[in-house]
Amino acid sequence: MIDRELIEKVVAEVLTKLTSFDRQSLHKPNLLVVGDYSRLDPIYQQKINSKWNIVNVHSVEDMKVHFPKRVLFLAANQDLFVKGALGIGDTSESELLARCLLENIPVTLIPLDYLHSVLVNNDQQPKSEYILQLKSYQDRLVKFGVSVETIDSFLNEHIPFSKELPSGKRNLLTQRDVQAHTGKRLDIVQGTIVTPLARDAARERGITIHILD
Repeated sequence: MIDRELIEKVVAEVLTKLTSFDRQSLHKPNLLVVGDYSRLDPIYQQKINSKWNIVNVHSVEDMKVHFPKRVLFLAANQDLFVKGALGIGDTSESELLARCLLENIPVTLIPLDYLHSVLVNNDQQPKSEYILQLKSYQDRLVKFGVSVETIDSFLNEHIPFSKELPSGKRNLLTQRDVQAHTGKRLDIVQGTIVTPLARDAARERGITIHILD
């Protein structure tokens, strides 16, 4: 019987001896950030910067210039949730959100802590009609295609996996990497080699391996 784990180790060793893969040819996609990016934890910034070209935006005109792959709203408040769900665009943020939805640009909202607590972590007590109404706005945004997340879940879902082998060699996705992943989608950069055991682990855990353009 073929020892697949042994094969995986051999593959990893062989890859360390291959010619260097030109990672500079892989252009980072634009992530348009709405909000004060500088207030984000430096660790989060480092992870996001490694895979995205960060562009701070304040208006629809900014978005037109940079052709974003995704738009990230930091510290999204109640006003944005309500206006976004109702299609109202009378502020710079709500107008930008409306334009993203009209043009099918992927959007992620990171709600303020208090709002996230109300919308997500309020299962311990009966919800008032007011809170239920707020949740209905969130549900409507989700139906529109908006992702409502924490910064941690955003990192898990939207930061492409890139494991650099020694000496800058080709990337390799192993069974252990898949087992350590917490999301349901694992993004990898072009050129990443996926071992058979990694594919099996992804299938067993219901994880989709997605190769970025």
